[in-house]
Amino acid sequence: MEEWKKIARLGSIFIINIIFKELIDWLLNPILMIELGYWLSTLITTIIYLIIGFATVRMYDSKKIDSFGFESSKYTRDEWDSKKNLGQLVMQIFRTGFLFYLKNAGLFVIYFRKGPYLYNGFTDKNMRRFFVIYLIFINILWNILVLLGISVFKVIFAFLK
Repeated sequence: MEEWKKIARLGSIFIINIIFKELIDWLLNPILMIELGYWLSTLITTIIYLIIGFATVRMYDSKKIDSFGFESSKYTRDEWDSKKNLGQLVMQIFRTGFLFYLKNAGLFVIYFRKGPYLYNGFTDKNMRRFFVIYLIFINILWNILVLLGISVFKVIFAFLK
């Protein structure tokens, strides 16, 4: 029964993390964009998500519980890795829950780092690079969407006046 409590605790931490991210994405990010502009908003949210992603990986590794099945799925993924090309890798990312990884770049690291059940954080230098590149990529993408959304609302409100 103690194992279930650990899993529930870890799951609730991830749920809180997702709620926190949604508040940042839908409330803080547009406010920052309007008040500070695109680049400063992108920089601030990227730093926030860097901290969240880093904390997620550390917390996941400290608990050593495969609550999302990432570790067990690495066995089949690693066997298939040697046979696939880049297009197949992209398709695998989408099939394994691309939108789930958008919620937290730390989850991207947890799933794509080498070796199941190692809980070894950011020890792989390439994984640190992928984490930062992925984090920057998803934040630039999201901030472009926020900027476009704000622009559309400005046009609609100007048209309605």
